[in-house]
Amino acid sequence: MYSVTFRLNDSLPASVLQRLKWERDEAIRDAETLARPFTGIEYDRIQYIFSERVEEWLDRGHGSCVLKNPAIATLVRDALYFRNDVEYQLLAWCIMPNHVHVVVHMFRGVDLSRATHGWKGFSAKEARKLLNSTGSGPLWQPEPYDHLIRDSEDLGHHVQYTLNNPAAAGLKNWPWIGGLYYKPQTP
Repeated sequence: MYSVTFRLNDSLPASVLQRLKWERDEAIRDAETLARPFTGIEYDRIQYIFSERVEEWLDRGHGSCVLKNPAIATLVRDALYFRNDVEYQLLAWCIMPNHVHVVVHMFRGVDLSRATHGWKGFSAKEARKLLNSTGSGPLWQPEPYDHLIRDSEDLGHHVQYTLNNPAAAGLKNWPWIGGLYYKPQTP
């Protein structure tokens, strides 16, 4: 099981991403000066802090935010569901204005990178048609962020984060949420 985030190419200003990476690398260098081996827990913590900072910036809604367009969000949702129950099972997902979160259980022998490539490839091609774009640059950032889910507690955290992300970012009645663990609110 994985938690995956992929984002639009223009979702973070390059200067912000560069500064965040520098801060992460500086924290790693500082930890390495302790004259002892860097533990996996320490490294995971630094990576977690970095990813949380990136998420904070993403939730501010930078960039073109073309995923707010219902037709484009529908393309992304349809891409996510295309191989659902065949190659993987979508446990939770949300499409934000400039990024996408997916918690997914990959079936045996199926590669996560193949799935993310399919999601991004199909949706980029079809979105360009809707936007009448000639493809002046990539729609998506090349590398998604993925996290291997370690246990049930970790799974619960990532499912809750994914399903609560729109509300936490101030999006009211956001329709682009779903998955096996999603329970729609009833009026």
